Amino acid sequence: MTQTAEFRCGRLAWRFRKSGADGCYAKEYENFDEPTRTKLLELAGLDPTELAAIGCYFDDQNWVLVTDQRLRWSVAGTRKTLALSEIEDATVEPRAMHLAGTKQRLTELTVVTSRGDRHHLQIESGAPFSGFWNALKMAAAWNGSA
Repeated sequence: MTQTAEFRCGRLAWRFRKSGADGCYAKEYENFDEPTRTKLLELAGLDPTELAAIGCYFDDQNWVLVTDQRLRWSVAGTRKTLALSEIEDATVEPRAMHLAGTKQRLTELTVVTSRGDRHHLQIESGAPFSGFWNALKMAAAWNGSA
């Protein structure tokens, strides 16, 4: 069964809501104020057919945006893009858990690709982190992983 862009975007947002909640910096894309939505779209450089689902915006150098097709992010101004179809898992490294001390204080989420690459994302702690984690795990499940 082929999933439409609207369906995939809606499911990502639903999973974020079901397992987490909006925070100050991370939330469903539609729940950002208009200037932040515009800024995220500008920074991420979405393709015309992409729909934004969830995001985390700290500043112009540090942000994450999940669309129906891709994971796009920037850490210290270095931008990266990964097709959702390449995500094998979303996890937390033992080092990140140790540094955080508790699950509620986690801010570093690791995305593992089908090639074995590991990408580290900075996400707002607490419920937003949990929502992102589970939304990306769901994307991995679409690929038959996680």
